[in-house]
Amino acid sequence: MRILALITARGGSKRLPGKNIKLLGGKPLIEWSIEVAKNIPAICDILVSNDSEDIAEVARNTGALVPWLRPADLASDTASAVDVALHALNWYERENGKVDGLMLLQPTSPFRTHETVSRGIILFHENSACPIIGVSPAKSHPMWCFRINDNKMQPFIEGGGLHLRSQ
Repeated sequence: MRILALITARGGSKRLPGKNIKLLGGKPLIEWSIEVAKNIPAICDILVSNDSEDIAEVARNTGALVPWLRPADLASDTASAVDVALHALNWYERENGKVDGLMLLQPTSPFRTHETVSRGIILFHENSACPIIGVSPAKSHPMWCFRINDNKMQPFIEGGGLHLRSQ
């Protein structure tokens, strides 16, 4: 199985400028996501899509593949995660061949474990490559939370603020 780990790390955070390379526990935030994906046999590469040479340098030094800076139209507040992922996936498969799955590792979720990532890949394989989303108990406002109902994620508060962008 060939899984591409994709880390999307935009440089233009308005609430916390430079957040993806700010130190957390002595290392840049993005480094946590790169390191968790290392040494997992099913992961063929760890690709970082970003628009900042500072982020790119940290990611390369940590062992990630950073072949380009993300185009400006995919680095805006309104760019969709799907478009960013498709841009990265299309480039990767054109250059390196097809993959069996794409794993999105957001740098703002640094506390996932190697075991959790590995278990997600096993579930992906066991369930005929259906989408797998890692979740954990929330401590944030319920308007931004989900519940599991019949094996599907649903907004915790129907009609809540999920349609509002935080950027």
